[in-house]
Amino acid sequence: MTAPVVTLTTPADGATYSHNEVVLADYSCTDETGGSGLLSCVGNVANGAAIDTASLGNKSFTVTGTDNANNFDFVTFNYSVVDVTAPLVALTTPASGA
Repeated sequence: MTAPVVTLTTPADGATYSHNEVVLADYSCTDETGGSGLLSCVGNVANGAAIDTASLGNKSFTVTGTDNANNFDFVTFNYSVVDVTAPLVALTTPASGA
């Protein structure tokens, strides 16, 4: 009657990542010793795959672990994606050497 233990390492809770930064999901689920066995361990993307950093803003990542007795637990961490690109400045007036 014990739910699996879900461990979410990446994305870290409260982390900030750069726009389009490659960040690989890192999580696992384990069932108790002598338990019914782990049925599934599912996150927003597969473990080891890139998380969403393609758009800016606040995001969440959830992993759910379920055992063969249908006990489940989940962990949700929040992270942010920000634009760290330096602005491009073009000076047109006065002309160079003027």
